[in-house]
Amino acid sequence: MVDISSSLAETHNVEDILSYRDKLFYPASGWNYMMRRNMQEIVPGLFLGPYSSALKQYQSNLLEQGITHIVCVRDSSEAHFIYPQMTDNYTYLTLDIVDSEFEGILKHIPVVTKFINTARNRHGKVLVHGNTGISRSAALVLGYVMKTYNYSYTQALRLVKQKRGCVNPNPGFASQLNEYEVIYKTQKYFARHQGQCSKTPDQTPKRRNDGLFEEPHPKIAAIARYDDISQKDINVSVRKNPNTVSEFCSQDES
Repeated sequence: MVDISSSLAETHNVEDILSYRDKLFYPASGWNYMMRRNMQEIVPGLFLGPYSSALKQYQSNLLEQGITHIVCVRDSSEAHFIYPQMTDNYTYLTLDIVDSEFEGILKHIPVVTKFINTARNRHGKVLVHGNTGISRSAALVLGYVMKTYNYSYTQALRLVKQKRGCVNPNPGFASQLNEYEVIYKTQKYFARHQGQCSKTPDQTPKRRNDGLFEEPHPKIAAIARYDDISQKDINVSVRKNPNTVSEFCSQDES
């Protein structure tokens, strides 16, 4: 094991110690501790960062990166200092989520996915931020990456950590995201076969191994309509001009 303390025995600067640690543990990605204060592009058009990266005084960086949409994640106790600051310049999606292992994170992923896809389909770019950009906002980005790129939680976490090394969803979020792979793949399966399921038996073409899908596993059947379960509890505010809001709300989920 590397003894970091002995390597920096003469310094009392905590940030120097953490930066040295990051060079040891994240040599390939080039990640260092100071980068946590900035946003990073996880996949093309999708950025993850802390609240400070969305402050009005740093708008020049948002403009430089081409940000057009912002997902603001906070809980009610943080609403007095974490809130959309530039509603005239950006389209916001605001979510109230507590950073607790008992909080349900998966119910927010569908609306976040729709919001991100809407922006990216219009050649826009999205910043997702919480307070520190480590747990809640990171979990939402991980869920988006999983569903969009057909990744497992482990694969998505590896990708996101390569871009933002401090990402660390709380244990409850991590456990839910591990289960999310089964959920989103089931959703995609039923979406692909919805047309065939609506046909009468004599209209449906027979394929080899079709019998495997005649009786879905109880777990799959239970979560098949997951998207319909959760929307009522989501505290969402989308702020900009009325035309943008109406257009966003009228689209089908991607």
